[in-house]
Amino acid sequence: MEYCFKNLLQITLLVLGSTVCLAEPSALTVQQLKTYLPQGSTLAIRVTDADGKIRLQQNSDKLLAPASLMKLITAVASYYQLGPSFRFDTNLYKDANSADLIMTFSGDPLFDSAALDQLLKQAKKQGLTNIDGDLLLDGSIFRGHARANGQNWADMTHCFAAPATAIAMAHNCLQATLPLLEGPVGAKLPASLEGIIHIDGALTPVTAQQQTEQFCEPNINKESATRYRLSGCIDRALLPLKLELAAPDSLAYVKALLQGALARHGIKLSGDIRVGQLPEQYQLIAKYRSRPLEYYLQQMLQKSDNTIADVLLKTMGARYYQQPGNYKNGVSALREIIKTSTKIDLNNSNIVDGSGLSRLNLNDVKTFDRLLQHIQHMRDSTIRDALPIAGKNGTLQYRYGMENPPLKNNVRAKTGTLSGVSNMAGFIQTQAGDILNVTVFINGFHVSPTVKNGPEDDVKNADESGTKAAPPTDKQLSEIRNSMINRFYRTLFTALYEGR
Repeated sequence: MEYCFKNLLQITLLVLGSTVCLAEPSALTVQQLKTYLPQGSTLAIRVTDADGKIRLQQNSDKLLAPASLMKLITAVASYYQLGPSFRFDTNLYKDANSADLIMTFSGDPLFDSAALDQLLKQAKKQGLTNIDGDLLLDGSIFRGHARANGQNWADMTHCFAAPATAIAMAHNCLQATLPLLEGPVGAKLPASLEGIIHIDGALTPVTAQQQTEQFCEPNINKESATRYRLSGCIDRALLPLKLELAAPDSLAYVKALLQGALARHGIKLSGDIRVGQLPEQYQLIAKYRSRPLEYYLQQMLQKSDNTIADVLLKTMGARYYQQPGNYKNGVSALREIIKTSTKIDLNNSNIVDGSGLSRLNLNDVKTFDRLLQHIQHMRDSTIRDALPIAGKNGTLQYRYGMENPPLKNNVRAKTGTLSGVSNMAGFIQTQAGDILNVTVFINGFHVSPTVKNGPEDDVKNADESGTKAAPPTDKQLSEIRNSMINRFYRTLFTALYEGR
């Protein structure tokens, strides 16, 4: 089809006395988008304008893994249930009838050593120099499992899958370093954790090709409440490497950090540190209040923080049902809050956590499209402003193909990634100034070792002489996957930006 600038844009170009007509850019189709994905992938997509008019859709009702897009639902529900002024409290109390001190936790995942120092400084100003009894840790605001059903067991040693517990410090996360050495590499812990956490064993440095040929990978296994063990091999090119590990046991980790802090502040503990509850009669001696909910939503959405998401879910369960929070009542509360506040019914969705880490979560792009429309029309822009912005912040800051114009600063979206899953939901401002709602689920994303750069570049696994070539390394396959996904999203958002 052709169009004339004279008719559509009221611009008349005369060349030899004739009006110039140009070919209309072809509209983007789902079939074109599918060519950027490996065969066998499942694509669900829904693009709508501010009035809800559908611009593009495929598999709108198909239930697929939402991955971290679940955090959008958690953000909206927690905003309505907890309120923008909500803060986590961590307090110190004196038992009126004994020498015990009680520390009440609320699950604050960002409560760290600096916050603990503030709390203990307040207590010292109130005259606390000795704890003649025990230090009781009260985490009764939550109960049940620290992780949701359906999480990958291999993820559980990593910080991004740290347990969501009431008694927590520093994200239930610790850092270690793998130095660059010729021989086996052991982990080095910061001085503050030496003697508290132990990481035994070592990794053998090899090339990426050797790692693939030997079917070898780095293994980090929990051996006890305070001990990890390393085994296997690691690509030498990755060294030195900073490790971010979930605490082997969150309670033991908090106890150890508390012991160190008490010693640092010169507060003598005569008894033990143990789990307990606030008695009927008590006296508040120190109080720490976190930043407001807005900050936690920003951290959760921009950094895709799983621990914050699951803690907020449990907190909603505790508030809504006036009982200790857990995954089950948290999910029930989330469903009710979303239905009441947004008129979106989640009964067709399977939800087991607030983070999207679980493989058991199932949702559809139509639901997320409705959620985006609601976010777009909220008077308070807190959630929209917390979304990652292409080329500026969060998980889209360095996203290849989106970090430069025309997509830079024009795309706000939450990403969702698991093995074989790459999703995105958010907004794009087109060159015409329109705002479009975009939701994409890509599930079953698998790159065959015979794929070189993409589906259109499938090649035989042989060199020009017919000799069988070495298979691509795990690192190369990862780079190919990232390249294909980035190309897909760049193509989609560029076409939408241009109005195609």
